[in-house]
Amino acid sequence: MKNYLKNISKREFEISLYKNIAETTGNDLTHLQTINAYDLNEYISGFKYAKKACQSKWENNYYLCYYELMDYVVPLAFQNNISLISDLEGGIINDIYNPSPDYILKDIHICVFPLASYSVIMMFNKNGENRYRTFFKQFKKMSDQERLKVVNYILFSYSEDVFLYRGIDDTLLGHEGLKAAAKQTSIVVADTPFFDPLTQAKATFDLNKRSTVPNLLDGMYKVG
Repeated sequence: MKNYLKNISKREFEISLYKNIAETTGNDLTHLQTINAYDLNEYISGFKYAKKACQSKWENNYYLCYYELMDYVVPLAFQNNISLISDLEGGIINDIYNPSPDYILKDIHICVFPLASYSVIMMFNKNGENRYRTFFKQFKKMSDQERLKVVNYILFSYSEDVFLYRGIDDTLLGHEGLKAAAKQTSIVVADTPFFDPLTQAKATFDLNKRSTVPNLLDGMYKVG
């Protein structure tokens, strides 16, 4: 519920912001507002499902794909839902450029909790949602270290909500691979009528680039 409430707040703010920008500048931002409205509706739907799940006597509302208890404190914290574009072999999970209002983006929730003397990492999604089935199968076949690399790369490439330990080394924050991942965006500019934005997005967010960034979930970067 917290994840969806945060995103609902963010989208409502952006809708008001773009409305003011359009009125002030005269620019037509109808397309962006339509996308924001779709996102808002999906987040509200997700929140209602999560609330219903909390009130349910059943415990199978979500599928826990990954749970890792680390015996050290990682230097970052994260909690949000993310819509992956492709899996580990390039298969499409979400066509983020699909213009149909009937096409719903499907997300996964990822949590990284650094606690007093250990850390917990979780990844889960709505039970019965099959769009991530192949990704989960691929993920489970990986070694423990590679799984951590995948989660680490997803956080930095897909989200802007990663909280870092204040004592982290400045040279690590200046790592070119880490900065490149953090700058990635799904906004693309076409220079030809035959341009395929989804192909470009797959290449941009390719999870096989996970080794190009420092894996802050690895024990070598532990706090303390």
